[in-house]
Amino acid sequence: IGSFATARSSSRPRRTSWSSSGFRAPSDPAPSTRRALRKRTRETRRTYGRILFQFADQVGGRKHPGEVTPSECRRFLSRWNDAAPATLALYVSCLKRFFEFLKDEGCIETSPMERIRRPRLLPAEERDVVTVSDDEVARMFSACEDWQELLTIAVLAYLGPRRRAAAQVRQRDVDLKRGTMRFQEKGGKVVVKPMPDELVAFLSRLVAAESPS
Repeated sequence: IGSFATARSSSRPRRTSWSSSGFRAPSDPAPSTRRALRKRTRETRRTYGRILFQFADQVGGRKHPGEVTPSECRRFLSRWNDAAPATLALYVSCLKRFFEFLKDEGCIETSPMERIRRPRLLPAEERDVVTVSDDEVARMFSACEDWQELLTIAVLAYLGPRRRAAAQVRQRDVDLKRGTMRFQEKGGKVVVKPMPDELVAFLSRLVAAESPS
């Protein structure tokens, strides 16, 4: 979020344009900005940027952020009233954090999102999610036609990472001696998971088969 602010702490708000064509990050961001950016993945920053540029285009590119009203925020968010709750929650969170950031940096005095609440999302255990039975997992293993398909199903079935985390795994992330696999999970988290003996044995055979004789 900080990449869309030219903000630094000051005694009074700056008169800053924040349209998608003119609202730019400073060449030397404030420490709080740098910390915020480090906690966000590149994909998350792109998503927040897209949302904020949409918002700026709707409320008026040359309007100072301190002039934005709660009504304008609600009007923008109403476009996603019929979307999934998680989608609306994403847009609300993005605007809330953006204006909170500007307030903390001294660019605005109050946040127009202060009284707008993020919709409640059901806990993971209460959501209607697609589950896979033991028989279905066995059928997926049986349907594999080569070692790449078998490896993909094995990593997902045995370790349960997010699909993006699984796709980013490289050979350097696998430690056969310790029997662990490292994943880059959501939010930049690094998670090291122990592998079952079956998966370690399978990976060991693959490594041995690819090694020169």
